[in-house]
This record gives sequence, C-alpha cells and structure tokens, in this order.
Amino acid sequence: MLERNSRTVLSQVAQAAGLITGAAVVVYFAGGAIMVWRLWLEDYNRISTVAQLPKELLITIGVLALLLPVMATASLYVALRLLTRFDREPRSSWRRGRRIGFAGAWGVCLTIAGAVMALVRTDGDVFRSLALAAFFGLLGLALALLSLWGRTRLVGVSERGGPDPPRGSRAWASPGAFAAMALLAGVTFVPVGLMLASFVPLDYAKVCTSSDEIRGRLIGEGRDRVYLGEYFSRGEKPESSTVLVIPSAKVERMFVSRNKERTANTFCVLDPPRSKQPPAIPDRGVKGEKGDRGRQGRAGPGGKPGPKGKPGSTGDRGPRGPRGPRGDPFPG
Repeated sequence: MLERNSRTVLSQVAQAAGLITGAAVVVYFAGGAIMVWRLWLEDYNRISTVAQLPKELLITIGVLALLLPVMATASLYVALRLLTRFDREPRSSWRRGRRIGFAGAWGVCLTIAGAVMALVRTDGDVFRSLALAAFFGLLGLALALLSLWGRTRLVGVSERGGPDPPRGSRAWASPGAFAAMALLAGVTFVPVGLMLASFVPLDYAKVCTSSDEIRGRLIGEGRDRVYLGEYFSRGEKPESSTVLVIPSAKVERMFVSRNKERTANTFCVLDPPRSKQPPAIPDRGVKGEKGDRGRQGRAGPGGKPGPKGKPGSTGDRGPRGPRGPRGDPFPG
C-alpha cells in the first residue's frame, strides 16, 4: 500500500514537472516568435538576431503576451459565472456544427483585425499583412476548437450520442471543471495577446560610450550586450538594415523613449553634480609653439610743429625783509 502511494505521488510530481517544462517551452517560443515578427516588420535581420538575444528577454516577452490575456479572460469568465446565470447549466453544450461555426467566426474576426493592424504598421505592405493576418486567424480557429472540445468533454457530451445530464451536472459543478473552463476561456484569447505584442513598435534609443553617441531602435538588452537596429525614415526601405551589437562594458549611459526627437535631443554629457568641496584644479595644458611675428607696419605721416607759446608776465617783487642782528667778532 505504501509503495503504491509513493508511486502515485511520484507520478503526480513527474506530471507537474512535465507541465511546467512544457509551459516554459511554449512561453519561450512565443517570445521568440514575437521578436521575429517585430524585426520582420522593421526590415531587420530576424533569425540571427533573435538567436543572440538572452533567454530572459524572450521569456519575459512571452509571459506578458500569453499570461495577460489568459488571466484577464479567465477572471472575466469567473466573475460572470459567479455574479450572473451565465454558463451555469451544462445543457448549452454545443455540437460539432455549432463549434465549427463559432470557431470559424472567431478566426475571421482575428484575420480582419490582424490585417488592419498590419496594414497600418507596415504602411500598406499587402504581403506581410496577409501573412500575419492568416497566421493569427488560423491560430484563433485552432484554439477556439480546442476550447470548445474541452468544454464538451467537461459536460459529458460525446461526439455520437446526446448529453448525459447526471454526469454532465456533476462534472460541471465540480471545482476542477470550473477552473478548467476558466482556463479554456483564457486560451481562446491567446491570439489577441500575441497580435498586440507583435505590432508594438521598437523604441528609439541613444547609447553613450566614452567616445561616441549611437542612435537607433532598441531591439533588446542583455547582461553583456546591447542590440540596436539602424534607424531609417518611414518610407525608406534600405537594402540591408544593420543591427549593431554593443558590449555593455563600453556603455556609459543609455536613453530610451517612444519619441524620436526627444531621444535625439538628449545629451550624453550631464551637468557635474554640485558639491560643497572646492573644485579640483585642472591640469595645466601643454604650452604650444610660439607663433611667427608679423610684418612691421608702416610709419604714419609726420605732424607739423605747433606755434611757439608767448612768455608769461613778470611777477611783482616782494618787500625787503628786516636786517638781522650783527654777529660777534671772530676771536683773534
């Protein structure tokens, strides 16, 4: 008995580890696909650039693109089912024809939305727009069929027979079925998250090094490298767009913005911080060579001597002073 229980626990742990590993692989590939589509829309080299990007960046992009729509849709389904009578009874289980019709309508809506967004994003590039729109439409069709098939299995409806009310009611009211339906509802909206994430434009960036300023489109940043795409004006299609790989050790600072002009007008040299200590005396510069002496200028014209001045008037003679006493005779 104990051995059987231990085997059961080990099998459950192995299944959980397998599910986690599979989810991580799906998220990683989703992030890589989103980056490939972004670079494709910007005319950059796709495969070689994405292969060099760090795994953490791709996993982050994949998590945001997959987790947000799943959580939002699942939360909406739970709220509607708890607060209203929406989807409380298993009698509304759909047969094959209705499932295919709903999935087809969902795929058409995604195709139209993807085509419109791609046309705006690519400035009217029909080939890219149709390719992306067809991909998202087919993906939405497949996931909608998968979700509806899972719903059918939960309410106990087979492909050949009719509904089984006792079995369907018990399965529908169980917590596991409730959580599974919320998850299936979220999976249906996964193409919406992928579509929105794929059409996000790359940010503008300015990288400041010790000797240069580099402007471009920020593709990604890893621990030891920064990836910048060569920027070109809208409407210009260069023959080959360059992707610059800059070592992080040479990057002193980096500015990132959605606005091209704001990024271009930033300065790499910042104002020195104010300090109470006196500024350090800069080193004296090296004295340069003495310059050549210029030519001596010409002498100006000689001026004429001015007129001789008149002698001044003679002053009056003052009064004679009194006579002093007579001195003693010199001893003989």
